[in-house]
Amino acid sequence: MGADAQFGALREVEITLSKSYAKDLPPKLNRFGIPEKRHYRTGDLCPLLNVGPDALRWRFRTGKYPNVTRDGKGRLFTPTDIERILDITRKLPNFRTPNCGEIQQSGLHSSSVRTSHS
Repeated sequence: MGADAQFGALREVEITLSKSYAKDLPPKLNRFGIPEKRHYRTGDLCPLLNVGPDALRWRFRTGKYPNVTRDGKGRLFTPTDIERILDITRKLPNFRTPNCGEIQQSGLHSSSVRTSHS
């Protein structure tokens, strides 16, 4: 037999998975274009407002936004809180709302979005 006699021969390969394979479905998005949850954190809200976490905290400290529920880790935002904060933010000068597509496609994260504290 020559070296190429086995070309095209059938070979079986066995792959062992550590857990059962299940297709990951995309997360269900809410009306803001972010994954649906009962409560959101500062990092979830920052891309919607187009600000970093420091700017968001500053807006709460200076009274631009109403207080929201807090736990030992920080602020907890309900969808109603987010709607109220977005309404207030839209009235602020020089505010530009990123649309849902921009948030999803650009992968905006709170650490990559910065604005001035004006």
